[in-house]
Amino acid sequence: MSRRAALVTGARGVVGQALIARLADDGFAVIAHSRDVIDDPMPGVTTLYGDLADPDTARRVRESVERIDLLVNNAASQTMGAVDALTADDWVE
Repeated sequence: MSRRAALVTGARGVVGQALIARLADDGFAVIAHSRDVIDDPMPGVTTLYGDLADPDTARRVRESVERIDLLVNNAASQTMGAVDALTADDWVE
């Protein structure tokens, strides 16, 4: 039987890196996803890049992995400013 596979989004940040380390320690085959390049990827972890809000990127990520047993949706975005000053594009982001 093959190892369980975990996909972690938002893998570049501190929380994402901690999640990846823990899942790897727990025996998961870890797939780390980030919009930006991960400076020091962990050995043995598959890394994928791109904006998952883009349907083509999401499709490419899904097609590049055999299976996903656990999804950790850690991706986040932050826009600073007064609520009434945010644009529609800010809310989409």
